[in-house]
Amino acid sequence: MRKGFYHIIPALALLLLAAIVTAGDTWIGIAGHNATPEAPIVTVVQSDASATVLTVSLSGFSLEETLAEGKEYQKLTLPRHFTTLDIGKPQLPAIREMVAIPAKAGVSVEVTEVEETSLRGYLIYPFQTPLIEGQVPKGFDIDRETYAANRWYPAQTAEVGDPQIWRDLRVVNLSIYPIRFNPATGQVRVITRMTVRLTFDGMNTVNALPFEPKTASREYIPLYRQTVINYDKLGILPEPESIEANDQLDEILTDYDYLIIPVSRFVDNMLPFTKWKNARGLSTKVTSLSSIGADTLSIKNYIRSEYQNYHIKYVLLVGDPSELPGYEGYTYSYGAIFSDFYYSLLAGSDDIPDIAVGRISAMTDAQVDNLLLKMITYEANPPAGDWRTKALLVAHSTLTYQECKERIRNADQTASGTYSVLYPYFTTVYGAQGGTNADVSAAINAGQRVVNYRGHGGTAIWQQWSALGENYDTLDARALTNGDKTPVVFAIACSSGQIQWTGGACLAEGFTLANDAACAYLGATRPSWTTPNSTYDEQIFAAIFDEGTNAIGNASNVGAVRMIAQFGSYGLDNARMYLWLGDPSLQVIYTPPAAEMIWVDGTYGDDTTGSGTYTSPYRTIAKGIAMATDLDTVQVKPGTYVENINFGGKRIIVNGQYGPAMTILKPANPLLSTVTMTTGEGVGTQFSGFTFTAGGDCYPFLIGGGAIPVITNHVFDYNIRGVAGNNKAVIKTTSSNPLITKNVFCRNGGISCIGIWSGTARIINNTFDDNARGFLTISGQGIAENNIVTNSWQYGIYGTWTTLDYNDVYNNNPNYQSANPGTHSLSVDPLYLNRTTLNFFLDSTSACIDAGDPGAWYNDLDGTRNDMGGLHAIYVPGQISTIQGALNAVANGDNILVYPGNYYGNFDFGGKSCKLMSTGGPYVTILRPTVSTTPIVRIVTGEDERTEFSGFRITQGGDYYTFMIGGGARPLIRNNQFTYNIRNVPGNNKSVIRTDYSRPLITRNLFTANGGISCIVLYTGDAEIVNNTMYDNARGICTITGMGTAKNNIIVGSWEYGVYGIWTELNYNDVYDNNPDYQSANPGAGSISADPLFNLDYTLAAGSPCINTGDPRIRYNDPDGSRNDMGRYWYGATPSPAQPVAEAMSKTVAIPYTFALNQNHPNPFNPTTTIAFTVPIAGKASLDVFNILGQHVRCLLDGEIEAGAHSVVWDGRDGDGRSVASGIYFYRLRAGTEVDSKKMILMK
Repeated sequence: MRKGFYHIIPALALLLLAAIVTAGDTWIGIAGHNATPEAPIVTVVQSDASATVLTVSLSGFSLEETLAEGKEYQKLTLPRHFTTLDIGKPQLPAIREMVAIPAKAGVSVEVTEVEETSLRGYLIYPFQTPLIEGQVPKGFDIDRETYAANRWYPAQTAEVGDPQIWRDLRVVNLSIYPIRFNPATGQVRVITRMTVRLTFDGMNTVNALPFEPKTASREYIPLYRQTVINYDKLGILPEPESIEANDQLDEILTDYDYLIIPVSRFVDNMLPFTKWKNARGLSTKVTSLSSIGADTLSIKNYIRSEYQNYHIKYVLLVGDPSELPGYEGYTYSYGAIFSDFYYSLLAGSDDIPDIAVGRISAMTDAQVDNLLLKMITYEANPPAGDWRTKALLVAHSTLTYQECKERIRNADQTASGTYSVLYPYFTTVYGAQGGTNADVSAAINAGQRVVNYRGHGGTAIWQQWSALGENYDTLDARALTNGDKTPVVFAIACSSGQIQWTGGACLAEGFTLANDAACAYLGATRPSWTTPNSTYDEQIFAAIFDEGTNAIGNASNVGAVRMIAQFGSYGLDNARMYLWLGDPSLQVIYTPPAAEMIWVDGTYGDDTTGSGTYTSPYRTIAKGIAMATDLDTVQVKPGTYVENINFGGKRIIVNGQYGPAMTILKPANPLLSTVTMTTGEGVGTQFSGFTFTAGGDCYPFLIGGGAIPVITNHVFDYNIRGVAGNNKAVIKTTSSNPLITKNVFCRNGGISCIGIWSGTARIINNTFDDNARGFLTISGQGIAENNIVTNSWQYGIYGTWTTLDYNDVYNNNPNYQSANPGTHSLSVDPLYLNRTTLNFFLDSTSACIDAGDPGAWYNDLDGTRNDMGGLHAIYVPGQISTIQGALNAVANGDNILVYPGNYYGNFDFGGKSCKLMSTGGPYVTILRPTVSTTPIVRIVTGEDERTEFSGFRITQGGDYYTFMIGGGARPLIRNNQFTYNIRNVPGNNKSVIRTDYSRPLITRNLFTANGGISCIVLYTGDAEIVNNTMYDNARGICTITGMGTAKNNIIVGSWEYGVYGIWTELNYNDVYDNNPDYQSANPGAGSISADPLFNLDYTLAAGSPCINTGDPRIRYNDPDGSRNDMGRYWYGATPSPAQPVAEAMSKTVAIPYTFALNQNHPNPFNPTTTIAFTVPIAGKASLDVFNILGQHVRCLLDGEIEAGAHSVVWDGRDGDGRSVASGIYFYRLRAGTEVDSKKMILMK
């Protein structure tokens, strides 16, 4: 402050004002506040649906004197804030904040409770025309009309902009002007405290959202939290990690992460990169440009469609602008702007980026492959060393650029005043301090994680930046020898990202296409505005190193959002011209990668890699294994997979997501093993969760070559059948040491279920029943403990064993051959719960319970002594009297079996990933609430795919949700009946099943006579609703903000809507006679609206339009192998009849059916005949046709069926669909231990 310059203020204010002179600026402390610089304090005191209220307090301001046109002017500023932007008008501090607002409301702003101080004798400096980098001011801008007027500027203390959409949020930019100036009087008003109220009322359709946001993308939460001032008051939850990160792509691309658009010749080059992105938890889709159209509108529309439908987060364009164009419709003072930023503006009509976009600007395969490899190495396996925490700051010799670098080095721009995530080890090369090109290259060659240049630039240069006036150009970049220590480069300067230039490579291309140099480069395609550039640079560093925004594209986006908010159109110009060459999801701060989760879904996609579009997950298990590396997990979605797979030496886990009941594996070639592990698969290899069936004449499972896998949680059923004298085993081990545990083997042929030819195997806790033989050793040595081996047609156990203890070997022929029982072995009936239905759980009185090896290693999951056999359960009420008591007692992976009866209570899984199953089904196992104002069942604490709820009738639920699923849970809900829940409550907005932040599979359930807002409602998260029947309910199914898949359902006779809301997939449903059928929804492919022709028990009558009209993919096939029928019951299935309540409470329930196979009708026949039969108990059954020579012709049924009467039609064709010759044929029915066959005649 010049000597003798006085500010005239009120007397009280004079007593409270203090001044301190600093280098260049004077800090004016007001109203007793500290006389040191302090940023304004903005606090959110209220934020709800009606208003957001802020308080603003100001302790002072910085003052700088400047001379222009012979007059002394003052520049007033506030720490961490910029100024007004009206050229020629007073340049005064502006506090700008982004505020989230309701989805559809209008917004107004008012300022109240103002405390202010008046200062006199000021002449505020006018805002000058912004400058392009290197530009010199052409004159002095002053709006003389404004400076002559006797009125306050700005006119308003606060104002809001138009609503905008930032991906998950609707926001406005709020500008607060705490210091205003009257040029005519020289008076300045400084508001030291005020309340700012944003009121939300009415309707404003500008950039409105359809719903209030409930969740936010996890990657965006750090961006929102540091940018949207009231974000933490919104109550918005993160998207469930189980959905966003772990589940990859669902069946038809549900909420995938990363879209890659290459020109067609680069499609195949993307495979290693997509594999790595999948490993990082980002699900990917690759779509060739040729299938979209090589113009900017087609590209933008395709990206927008993927964003709207699947909520993508990243886009990578792969191709030179000559083939894959950028947008050139933006113009500013210096002409047209080439922009990839255009492709990120997807939600609303605003300029806030909703996704992060990057590009590989290349012409050859070699260039693409090299950059992909550099990016993968940067994230996955960068060379060890401290370079991974280093950042190089390079500044042009003009001092303003060095000042920017120093603010970054000192973390001045961060809210915390430090870098709280990682404080980089900074190296500086400043032109003003003698820095040269050689210094830059030496520093990069030594290894830097980040290189940041701030200064002048040109298309292929950092322009005359050094002390020697050197240009750093493409030749310098290509000459770098930093190997795999390739940094990310932020070049905040003019034009060095001008990839549209046709005169050669720009500097960004020089860095990224060089053998070494850099793996990504942020550069501008045009000359850029100076002051916004510095803010942009500083905010990128703050986002990455202080706020936890680690992906480069997200970091630059948040920098752009803040730059636009502070600098208006000038910031927007800059945002539009900056682009990334490289992967926008690239993580700057290195964290060692976790093992990859690879998904397989047999219903989606194919394994073609040369077509225009391909995605992960993969269609086959073999492809999933091929794409895996050691320690990865291949997670297989439910379905039937027909293939032969080979682990090929990989130490990986292959797991059926929902276990063997839902994941079936059959050989494509029955002359080869279904599964092979013969190449030294080492420790960590595991195969689990499948039903193996229809294995041919070869060994279904072959283990050898030193492999050490764990084989667990499988059902091996009907393998090596009908081959007299076959000397093959279901599992053959040679020169290997597998652990084979907790499997069930039933109805298998061959020489043995498990055969040890050589090496050693551990056979622990398996169940063997009704097989040709149990298990044997030839010349190998093995350990067999805790197994149950029963009812083998020949021997139970054969050969010499190292250990053969704690087994129950009973009713085999003989029990032991060339072998002797070990210590503590039994030979008693194990008392299976229901052998005829293949229910090999143990009755609670079984002698095998707590009779296994007492060593702690063998303890059951509930901590008790090991039970023999492959299936362990807690029995209700046999062992524990209540269902909740059992849920409290079990551990993850355990089973609870509930006997028939009436059970009262409110049941909470409490985070236990277990199976809760009834033994008698929904007609005889009934749940009712004790407290009607809480759910009957809660699965809301992250329970995973091991969780199952099946076989219950839930009824008389009160006024609240009957069944709640949330907290990231992924349970299987099947074979239940929901009836008479949420009754007689007008306007009740509760649902029978509510899902939040979860992904359940809800299948084969019956809903009848329920009230409430819906039978199933998806509030958030995702769900699969497949093959359910809903009849005579208040409403059918709906989504609120969740996205789900609904297929193969029958929804009939609802009092109001059948289906409501926006669904990811809504195909192959019969929605009929509802009021209306669809509300805010539209039927998908394959859907119908027709009377399903129910029988009285909701099964399908002959001629139903729902027969064979469900999803045709094999995953959904009915148990007889035919195309899926819509609804709960496939055609021919018969549910058990309802039981009287008194009878239902009994532990033993009479089933009024007997086993019977009827004569086909007509007989003789041409071309079709119907075979009718009844079975006494629900379970697995098979119906096969043989010719007169005993050769197998056709399998008509192989799977689970309900108890009761059934019928199957044979069309006179064999298993390959070929018509068979006239003659005598036999058909054989097998259900449990019952077998019968009859003769029929085909006459043509």
